[in-house]
Amino acid sequence: MNDWDTIGLRGSGSTSVAVKDVFLLNERIALLSKTLQEDYASTHLRDEQLYRLALVPFLVTKLVFPALGMAKAALELFLEKAPHRSIPFTSYEKQDEAAITHLQVAEASAKIDATELMLRRSVKELEASAAGSTRMTVEQRTRVWRNAGAASRLI
Repeated sequence: MNDWDTIGLRGSGSTSVAVKDVFLLNERIALLSKTLQEDYASTHLRDEQLYRLALVPFLVTKLVFPALGMAKAALELFLEKAPHRSIPFTSYEKQDEAAITHLQVAEASAKIDATELMLRRSVKELEASAAGSTRMTVEQRTRVWRNAGAASRLI
């Protein structure tokens, strides 16, 4: 079922699947409790850095990127249109001439930049952990989750 468009993730290629009365072998099931501990049954590609990323912190970070892209596109579109739009019920014939527009654009672009910096820091921590084959510390995981939440709110 292609239902991810409702949260702006149509481009992720993700879809929900539901099945009934299907038998699965235990080795085909990834328990959340083991996933959170990075205890994976598979050894395939374990030597590849990409496959050593802490899964849950990686996923929460990954989900913020589409929103960041949308925010950048929205600001770009606004800046493109502002010189050609007036501000109703004011004397401004061009939106980009108003001081309030400058303040709002500055705030929006600062939030977008802050979001990108937080996400870059999270990615750096994820990659460093995977490159060193070390498990992320609780502090690192907490920071990645915090960054994803704060970035989402900023956007």
